[in-house]
Amino acid sequence: CDYASAWVIPPYNTTSYWDIDLEMVGKSSSSRFLPASTTKLMTAMLLLDNMDLNSYITIKASDITAGSGDTFYEGDTLTVSDAILALLLPSSNTLATAISRTVGKLILNQ
Repeated sequence: CDYASAWVIPPYNTTSYWDIDLEMVGKSSSSRFLPASTTKLMTAMLLLDNMDLNSYITIKASDITAGSGDTFYEGDTLTVSDAILALLLPSSNTLATAISRTVGKLILNQ
């Protein structure tokens, strides 16, 4: 890993960290990087807001995106529930593209 950050949490039990000073430590923590998988959280939220977990998403050739995640092929079909898992756990770029396309069409057609 080229960069990492962490908060140093006090060892005592507290219900709120607003009133204490937290120290952030990290390696290259001041470097700028693309948000990458952070945007997949917003994609998952839009999917959950607009589709039922038992609905289906079908991969199109235009969805296939290089990078992280499992390998998917044109015509592969997943339930929304499985798509969320593949989007967030192995961080599938292909599923992010397929979900964006599918949910985007639903939103535009409403």
